[in-house]
Amino acid sequence: MLKKLLASIVSFFVMLGLFSSTAYAAQPLPGAIFTTDSVCAGVNLNIYSSKDNVYLDGGPAHPGAAGLPDGYYYVQITEPEGTLLGTSVASGNDTPVHVTDGEFDQCYQLSAILIKASNGTQGYDTTGNPGSEYKVWVSN
Repeated sequence: MLKKLLASIVSFFVMLGLFSSTAYAAQPLPGAIFTTDSVCAGVNLNIYSSKDNVYLDGGPAHPGAAGLPDGYYYVQITEPEGTLLGTSVASGNDTPVHVTDGEFDQCYQLSAILIKASNGTQGYDTTGNPGSEYKVWVSN
Protein backbone atom coordinates (compact mmCIF):
# COMPACT_ATOMS: atom_id res chain seq x y z
CA MET A 1 0.00 0.00 0.00
CA LEU A 2 2.78 2.43 0.98
CA LYS A 3 4.70 1.51 -2.16
CA LYS A 4 1.60 2.31 -4.22
CA LEU A 5 1.20 5.61 -2.36
CA LEU A 6 4.82 6.57 -2.99
CA ALA A 7 4.43 5.77 -6.67
CA SER A 8 1.20 7.68 -7.09
CA ILE A 9 0.98 11.29 -8.13
CA VAL A 10 -0.62 13.47 -5.53
CA SER A 11 -2.14 16.60 -6.96
CA PHE A 12 -3.30 19.27 -4.60
CA PHE A 13 -5.91 21.83 -5.52
CA VAL A 14 -5.59 24.61 -3.03
CA MET A 15 -8.75 26.35 -1.97
CA LEU A 16 -9.59 28.97 0.59
CA GLY A 17 -12.90 28.54 2.27
CA LEU A 18 -15.03 28.34 5.29
CA PHE A 19 -15.73 24.86 6.57
CA SER A 20 -18.51 24.87 9.08
CA SER A 21 -21.58 22.85 9.88
CA THR A 22 -23.63 26.01 10.30
CA ALA A 23 -25.64 27.76 7.63
CA TYR A 24 -23.61 30.94 8.15
CA ALA A 25 -22.27 32.24 4.84
CA ALA A 26 -19.11 34.30 5.28
CA GLN A 27 -17.26 36.27 2.68
CA PRO A 28 -14.24 34.42 1.28
CA LEU A 29 -10.92 35.30 2.83
CA PRO A 30 -8.70 37.59 0.80
CA GLY A 31 -5.28 36.16 0.04
CA ALA A 32 -3.85 32.88 -1.13
CA ILE A 33 -2.41 29.61 0.08
CA PHE A 34 -0.37 27.08 -1.86
CA THR A 35 1.34 23.74 -1.51
CA THR A 36 5.12 23.69 -1.45
CA ASP A 37 8.10 21.66 -0.25
CA SER A 38 9.82 21.61 3.16
CA VAL A 39 11.94 24.69 2.40
CA CYS A 40 9.10 26.67 0.81
CA ALA A 41 11.03 26.71 -2.47
CA GLY A 42 8.07 26.25 -4.82
CA VAL A 43 4.66 27.76 -5.40
CA ASN A 44 1.72 25.46 -6.16
CA LEU A 45 3.82 22.36 -6.43
CA ASN A 46 1.36 19.63 -7.31
CA ILE A 47 3.25 16.35 -7.58
CA TYR A 48 4.58 14.63 -4.46
CA SER A 49 6.01 11.17 -3.82
CA SER A 50 4.47 11.05 -0.33
CA LYS A 51 1.84 12.90 1.68
CA ASP A 52 4.60 13.70 4.21
CA ASN A 53 6.35 15.82 1.53
CA VAL A 54 3.46 18.28 1.21
CA TYR A 55 3.74 21.62 2.99
CA LEU A 56 1.42 24.62 3.13
CA ASP A 57 2.46 28.25 2.72
CA GLY A 58 0.82 31.55 1.89
CA GLY A 59 1.76 34.21 -0.50
CA PRO A 60 3.61 34.27 -2.84
CA ALA A 61 6.13 36.02 -0.61
CA HIS A 62 6.81 39.38 -2.21
CA PRO A 63 5.63 42.93 -1.47
CA GLY A 64 2.01 43.38 -2.41
CA ALA A 65 1.38 39.64 -2.64
CA ALA A 66 -2.01 38.17 -1.80
CA GLY A 67 -1.34 37.43 1.87
CA LEU A 68 -4.02 36.32 4.30
CA PRO A 69 -5.08 38.62 7.13
CA ASP A 70 -3.04 38.19 10.31
CA GLY A 71 -4.30 35.55 12.70
CA TYR A 72 -4.69 31.83 13.36
CA TYR A 73 -6.33 29.46 10.88
CA TYR A 74 -8.02 26.05 10.83
CA VAL A 75 -6.91 23.62 8.09
CA GLN A 76 -8.66 20.72 6.42
CA ILE A 77 -8.10 18.42 3.45
CA THR A 78 -10.97 17.02 1.41
CA GLU A 79 -11.71 14.96 -1.64
CA PRO A 80 -12.29 17.22 -4.67
CA GLU A 81 -16.05 16.89 -4.11
CA GLY A 82 -15.78 17.80 -0.44
CA THR A 83 -15.55 14.59 1.63
CA LEU A 84 -13.37 15.29 4.68
CA LEU A 85 -10.02 13.43 4.76
CA GLY A 86 -8.18 15.36 7.47
CA THR A 87 -8.70 18.29 9.82
CA SER A 88 -6.86 20.37 12.39
CA VAL A 89 -9.99 20.44 14.59
CA ALA A 90 -9.42 18.21 17.66
CA SER A 91 -5.77 17.66 16.62
CA GLY A 92 -4.43 19.26 19.79
CA ASN A 93 -4.04 22.58 17.98
CA ASP A 94 -7.26 23.49 16.19
CA THR A 95 -5.71 26.55 14.50
CA PRO A 96 -2.11 25.51 13.69
CA VAL A 97 -1.43 28.01 10.90
CA HIS A 98 -0.43 31.52 11.93
CA VAL A 99 -0.04 34.56 9.68
CA THR A 100 1.95 37.65 10.71
CA ASP A 101 2.13 40.76 8.52
CA GLY A 102 0.43 38.82 5.71
CA GLU A 103 3.08 36.05 5.73
CA PHE A 104 2.84 32.49 7.03
CA ASP A 105 5.11 32.16 10.09
CA GLN A 106 6.59 28.98 8.55
CA CYS A 107 5.90 26.25 6.04
CA TYR A 108 3.46 23.81 7.65
CA GLN A 109 3.78 20.08 6.98
CA LEU A 110 0.18 19.02 6.35
CA SER A 111 0.57 15.49 7.68
CA ALA A 112 1.94 16.90 10.96
CA ILE A 113 -0.85 19.40 11.67
CA LEU A 114 -3.89 17.31 10.72
CA ILE A 115 -5.68 14.25 12.02
CA LYS A 116 -7.35 11.65 9.82
CA ALA A 117 -11.11 11.83 9.44
CA SER A 118 -11.32 8.02 9.58
CA ASN A 119 -9.69 7.39 12.95
CA GLY A 120 -8.25 10.58 14.47
CA THR A 121 -4.60 9.57 14.13
CA GLN A 122 -2.03 12.03 12.80
CA GLY A 123 -2.07 12.76 9.06
CA TYR A 124 -4.89 12.60 6.57
CA ASP A 125 -6.67 9.82 4.73
CA THR A 126 -5.78 8.85 1.18
CA THR A 127 -8.11 10.19 -1.47
CA GLY A 128 -10.27 7.80 -3.44
CA ASN A 129 -10.09 10.17 -6.39
CA PRO A 130 -8.73 8.37 -9.49
CA GLY A 131 -6.38 11.31 -10.18
CA SER A 132 -5.04 11.26 -6.58
CA GLU A 133 -6.32 14.81 -6.10
CA TYR A 134 -6.99 16.63 -2.85
CA LYS A 135 -8.26 20.07 -1.82
CA VAL A 136 -6.65 22.04 1.00
CA TRP A 137 -8.75 24.59 2.85
CA VAL A 138 -8.00 27.21 5.52
CA SER A 139 -10.52 29.24 7.45
CA ASN A 140 -10.62 31.55 10.41
